Amino acid sequence: MEIQHYKRNSFHFFNKSQLSLANNQLELGEFIGLPFSEESFQEQIELKKNSYRNEYRLILQNVLLKSYDNLELNAITKRNIELLGENNTFTITCGHQLTLFGGPAYFFYKIIHVISLSKRLNQLYENNNFVPVFWLASEDHDKDEITDLKIYNSKFYWDTEATGACGKYRLDEAFEKIKTEFIDLFSNSEFDEIKNHISNFKGKNIAEGITQFIYSIFKSFGLIILDSNCEQLKTLFKPIIKEEIEKFIAFKNVSDTNSRLKERNIEPQAKIQNLNLFYLKDNQRIKIKFENNEYIIGETRFTLNQLLKEVDKYPELFSPNVFLRPIFQELILPNLAFVGGPSELSYWLQLKNLFDSCNIPYPLIAHRLSVIFIDKSTKKKINKFKFDIPEYFNEQIHHLKKKFIRDNTDFQLNWESTDIYLDKAQNAAREIYRSNAPEIQNSIDAEWSNIEKSIGKIKSKLEKQLLEKHEQSIKALDQIKNKILPDSIPQERYFHFFHFCPKGNLALLNELIDNYNPFDTSILVIYED
Repeated sequence: MEIQHYKRNSFHFFNKSQLSLANNQLELGEFIGLPFSEESFQEQIELKKNSYRNEYRLILQNVLLKSYDNLELNAITKRNIELLGENNTFTITCGHQLTLFGGPAYFFYKIIHVISLSKRLNQLYENNNFVPVFWLASEDHDKDEITDLKIYNSKFYWDTEATGACGKYRLDEAFEKIKTEFIDLFSNSEFDEIKNHISNFKGKNIAEGITQFIYSIFKSFGLIILDSNCEQLKTLFKPIIKEEIEKFIAFKNVSDTNSRLKERNIEPQAKIQNLNLFYLKDNQRIKIKFENNEYIIGETRFTLNQLLKEVDKYPELFSPNVFLRPIFQELILPNLAFVGGPSELSYWLQLKNLFDSCNIPYPLIAHRLSVIFIDKSTKKKINKFKFDIPEYFNEQIHHLKKKFIRDNTDFQLNWESTDIYLDKAQNAAREIYRSNAPEIQNSIDAEWSNIEKSIGKIKSKLEKQLLEKHEQSIKALDQIKNKILPDSIPQERYFHFFHFCPKGNLALLNELIDNYNPFDTSILVIYED
């Protein structure tokens, strides 16, 4: 497997703060905790050890063991859950909302990164244990994010009428039809591994299904899958839920941070609400509103005391939004680092004040693995051109075509001197008729407009002729661009990870886990053997 490394700033689709989060976190020091590095983990371990309540470990273990009831726990996963009971064990976490079979490839890259980082830390800090965790965002209610899947030339769409927290969506007949068609894509593959993993996506709802699917793929690496939507863990979160309801802690702290971000010309990623909680009821995830000294959930109104009593009785019905979810995560986990994508980490920049207010250590934050995969056919096409990989991302396709024609044509198709000559002729004629026949100015200007249109047609015909002369090469450029930036979307956000596993096995995944340096912030370009 040939791998090339490119600096993130070689690609133009990251903004300045996203590049700083990946490459130079010291620039953003006031908005984060410690910078992400091998050396920072020792200090982060001490911060977490001094703040994390050890009684939470037993609760976390019990929740995890119960969630794995329907699975046969392998030795390494069971051992990792047992290790969580020890005060020298810490987690490395990533998370994602639920998707059809994992969705776009970057879902898998997050998990690969936390597994690789945990392995590396277990080598560096032998007196501690590090466990990779996948946070299952089962309370999210953004249906559009979970209902489609793209692989090869196929697009699948799950047409479900389910509403509310996505984790509760029932795996219905429409889902089973997609599952069968997805498996069929690998019916002629050399190996059955991927088909078996897809078959393991089963259960009464999508949370159960994706848990079994992820476990099937990553169980040999000891990945722990946590669905936090349960009474035991929400009970631990009650004090913060109450503080949000009474004191609006998220709005106050995040608003202050947003002002300081704007002073640094950094636009806050997510919009803060005055109250940052949802309520789970009757297959709905309802935003809790505060108006005229009342708390409103749908059609029901509560006083402060009534709502606080509701928290005491039913903490599992209260769901944190994008600002409070990280607080919940870091409260219940002995976590040291969070791995996310560029947009994800951007809203973490808004949270440091809120973490401090809740007396919870802000974790190290790391930009997830990013990969561009080049298959054999595309590699052959790329080798015929002089363009570097970032150029395919940064340049419009018509610019690439013009560059190629310019570099592969005996004469230079340069209209600059022609345009200068025509401008001079037009200006000279304009002076003549303005001085001698101003009454026909409009008529003459119209004639010049016709001349310009005719010249434009001549240019287009010549450029078209050159494009036809290089038709095969131009076609190859289109094919390369569409492979690595389909529909102008980065490959990792468009195609499913299995798209890059045509033999039907997960050799690519295993190689990434074995060889990826989790402290490497570059983008990997991987060429198929």
